[in-house]
Amino acid sequence: MSVFDSSVNPRIDDHTCLLDLASESLNLVAFVVGTLDIDFDVESPPELIDHFRKLSHRFAKAATQA
Repeated sequence: MSVFDSSVNPRIDDHTCLLDLASESLNLVAFVVGTLDIDFDVESPPELIDHFRKLSHRFAKAATQA
């Protein structure tokens, strides 16, 4: 596997596509998805869902600091 692999199924329905990302780094996947400026759902792996949860707490804390 390279550092980052991806593929896109461009049309699930009128408002949805499937982005398949593969990386050994959860941080890299989170960074890429986070920069797309879109709403998204994580289907798998469960570790990525947990990673986003941890990041969401970190970002929420940063957003409340003035």
